[in-house]
Amino acid sequence: MKKNLAVYGTLRDFKTKKGKVSGFSLVFPAMTKAFPAAIREWEDSIVVELKEIEDYEIHEYDKYENVKGGLYKREDVIVELPDGDKVEAWMYVAGPVITQDTGIYEKIKDNDWENVDY
Repeated sequence: MKKNLAVYGTLRDFKTKKGKVSGFSLVFPAMTKAFPAAIREWEDSIVVELKEIEDYEIHEYDKYENVKGGLYKREDVIVELPDGDKVEAWMYVAGPVITQDTGIYEKIKDNDWENVDY
């Protein structure tokens, strides 16, 4: 069975259909500027891309995002598409390893990973 995965950072390909997820900000955690994290920010929204995956593939994504180690956790979210349609998706958000940090984050411009300059 297919399921949507909302990705906002290193998993983006910048070709897939974009949408927005409300209630989050996209930040660099204090510990690194190598990867972003979505943190709860009720008055904000982040840019995501939707990937359609098979149910069984989620375990590989969980490993990549180190869910077991607490780096990220997977949540159900609603993605609003540019045409106004809304779809359900899984999304990885900051887990306890990231949030236990000092709480110091650098916000990513326009909450869009595409705006990060390296």
